Amino acid sequence: MAVPLILCGKIEGNIKSMCASLAPEYDIIHVVRTTDDAKSELPALLKGDSVKPSSGFGSNTDASSPTSGTEVKAVIVGGGYSPDEFEAIKSAVDGTKPLPFIRADTSKPRPAGAPPGPPPPSEIRERLMKALEEAKGKGWEAGLYLF
Repeated sequence: MAVPLILCGKIEGNIKSMCASLAPEYDIIHVVRTTDDAKSELPALLKGDSVKPSSGFGSNTDASSPTSGTEVKAVIVGGGYSPDEFEAIKSAVDGTKPLPFIRADTSKPRPAGAPPGPPPPSEIRERLMKALEEAKGKGWEAGLYLF
């Protein structure tokens, strides 16, 4: 069974890529795109309420029997969120269920010759898989893991 995750992401192309490329090992069940949606949807989802992703992304969007949020192992947060937005999302989640936060490290240097802006999905996936393996190796212990 795939490990259920939540994704907070702003770039639609990266959201679609991550949902597809992390399978079959990981299942992004719920995606939020805004901080306000995260603050309203994630606590209810993590309590076990049935919450359809307002983003329209994630395996729970059209699932006939959605994965319960109580099974979520980690929250992935993309690089488009400011430090204040990240803290607001983390606070909303931690108040319900402390989880590992897998956060984009926007200070990490890009390879020589890479164009400015966010890394391509393949680079994001590689970095993300390393951070997920670290969290998994620590028994999904709550904390911050950078990718």
